[in-house]
Amino acid sequence: MDNKHKEHLELMSHLIKDGQAIVTIEDWEKYAPPAGKASQWKDGRSAKECAQAWTSANMKGRLLPPEIHKTLSTIEGFDQVLTWTAAPEVRQAFDTLGGNTRNCDLEVRGFGRRGKFLLCIEAKADESFGKTLTKQRQSAEHARSENPKSQQLKRLNDLETRFLKGTKFDPDKLYYQLLTASAGALEEAKREEARYCILMIQEFISQQTDANKRQLNHEALNEFLSVLTKAQITVSENTLIGPIALPSHFDDSYPQFYVGLATRRLPGSGPLN
Repeated sequence: MDNKHKEHLELMSHLIKDGQAIVTIEDWEKYAPPAGKASQWKDGRSAKECAQAWTSANMKGRLLPPEIHKTLSTIEGFDQVLTWTAAPEVRQAFDTLGGNTRNCDLEVRGFGRRGKFLLCIEAKADESFGKTLTKQRQSAEHARSENPKSQQLKRLNDLETRFLKGTKFDPDKLYYQLLTASAGALEEAKREEARYCILMIQEFISQQTDANKRQLNHEALNEFLSVLTKAQITVSENTLIGPIALPSHFDDSYPQFYVGLATRRLPGSGPLN
C-alpha cells in the first residue's frame, strides 16, 4: 500500500484510537496493542484476529465483519447500521473505586434504524473468561489481607449486588469477567446516552483452538444469561439475546441490554461465515 493510498484510507477510516486512524493490522498493533503485548499478538489468538477482522471489514467499505452483521440481524432492525466508529482497547469505568477497571477489546459507537447504540466486543479464541466468582473472592480477600486499602472485595460485592441480588446463582459457575464486561458496557452506554447496549462475544475458531475450552466458554455464557434472565438459555453461534430485564438498580436512564455470540471460522477450521 503506497503512502497516498494509505492517507486516503486514514481519512475514511472508522477505526480510531486517541485521534489516530487505524487502517492496517500493523496500525492496530502499534497504536492499540493488547495488554499482553507480543505474547497475545499471535495468529489464531483473539487479539490479533479481532484486529484482522475489523481492519479487513473497514477497508472493504467500512462494513461490519460478516459474523457481527449476521448476529445483529437476529434482532429486527439491528443489522441496519447507518454509521459507526470504533476504538480498540478502551478503559470503561463502572464504579468510583479506581484501580484496575474494565478493558473493552473494541468499543463500537453507532447509529442505526433503531437509534443510537454502543457495541462492546469481547474477543475470544479459546481464552477463558478468567476467574469464577469463588476464585475472584478468594483473590480479593487475599488482597485485602495484604493491603487493607484494597478495593477488590468491595468491587466484587457491588457487582454481585447490582446484577445478582435476588437471584439464585452458583459462584463456581459464574465468571467475574462477564460481570465487569456487562457493567462497563452499560455504564459507558449510559454516559453516551445510547438507546441500546450490546455486549458481543466475538469468537474466533481456528485449527489452534481447543474445542473443550470453547465449550467451557459457551457454558459460562449460558450460565450467566440464564441467571440474568431467570430462564434456561443456550446461546447458539451468531445469535443475539435480549432485551434482558436487568435488576432494579438499572433504572430507565440505562439503555436496553443485549448479549450476543458472533462466531468467525478462520481458514482451515471449517466453513467460513
